[in-house]
Amino acid sequence: MSMIYDLETNTISTTDTRTATPSARQLERMVYAPRFSHHITDFAGALGMLGIAFIHLLDVKSKLSETPYLGIGYILLIGASLAAAVMLVRGDRRGWVVGAGLAAATFLGYCLSRTTGLPKSTDDIGNWTETLGIYSLIVEAFVVTLGVNRLLPALRSTVRRSAVTA
Repeated sequence: MSMIYDLETNTISTTDTRTATPSARQLERMVYAPRFSHHITDFAGALGMLGIAFIHLLDVKSKLSETPYLGIGYILLIGASLAAAVMLVRGDRRGWVVGAGLAAATFLGYCLSRTTGLPKSTDDIGNWTETLGIYSLIVEAFVVTLGVNRLLPALRSTVRRSAVTA
């Protein structure tokens, strides 16, 4: 059993995928419906982006004094996280690209700072137990997971449409 969203009629229907085979025309108009509501996912993503902004706001003062370029990076991350949160609340799909991209980059930056270190910032190598860092990793992984869940159906439908028209 599969739920299918028809873009032209804006309806959701169910089909038994074992017996029903959609025509090429139907495939052009259909994308698989998400597992849960877009609005709930967008709101949860916006909360996640606000969480990322808040966590980095708590640490920005010390970063500005320790490693100024990281402090400036934190300020930019906070601003971009707030912008992504606004985009998500408004239902703009680009908010997921921005939000999931920021969250993934921040997750990677944390991992690099704990393994190889960053330029002029090697004090945190091996310091995996910092409380704010753990919270940050959890929230960032949450946002990336939601973003992939939200963007993957659109990518699949684009691939499916291009395969039908080819």
